Amino acid sequence: MNNIDLYIDQLTPEGWGKASWHRPDGVVRPVCVPNSLPGETVRCDLFHCKTKKVPGLLAKVTEVITPSLSRIQPKCKHFSSCGGCTWQQMPYDEQLAIKEATLRDLFADVVTESCAFYPIIGCPSPWYYRNKMEFSFSQDLKGQKFLGLIMRCSKGRVFNVEECHLVDSWVSKTLQGVLGWWQESTLSAYYPPRGRGHLRSLTMRQAHATGDRVVILTVSG
Repeated sequence: MNNIDLYIDQLTPEGWGKASWHRPDGVVRPVCVPNSLPGETVRCDLFHCKTKKVPGLLAKVTEVITPSLSRIQPKCKHFSSCGGCTWQQMPYDEQLAIKEATLRDLFADVVTESCAFYPIIGCPSPWYYRNKMEFSFSQDLKGQKFLGLIMRCSKGRVFNVEECHLVDSWVSKTLQGVLGWWQESTLSAYYPPRGRGHLRSLTMRQAHATGDRVVILTVSG
């Protein structure tokens, strides 16, 4: 169903928004809403997504009608579709506060007055900290080529990554170079169900201490 307005009242353990959808027949269904924050009213498209994280209904936000006061502009252009980051729409200090509150709730039964509960120590920067990324090769039925990451709740659908702010900028540049080379070649993406194709994955790693870099192209056959 399309154009459903939902009010986000809490967060799921995965950090997604959670709402209650009142169906026309009176039945109330819980809905997971990625890219939303508590206190927001959002307009969504609903669809079924039966996974371990989402046992029922999942919503894709098409419009934030009433934004949270905490909402900020995501840094990455792929944030709405990529499954890698969860809270780019929220300031980092508020992310830490939510995580700390979650931990306090989890250990509420064992933490006594004699226990010292120290606050979370945040990292110097939430960006460009990863030293390894693995990207997948994929093709659709029309032969269009994709090299990047798997879209959220897409059952393995890959999209072309143009930027990623979790790793150094050389990773994105290398990714674009390999994609350009692949588009001009006759090689195909490996398709596991049938055991056909050539290119499986592209792995890049960097040692922050030395600056050494490695790029690994994994192929089949």
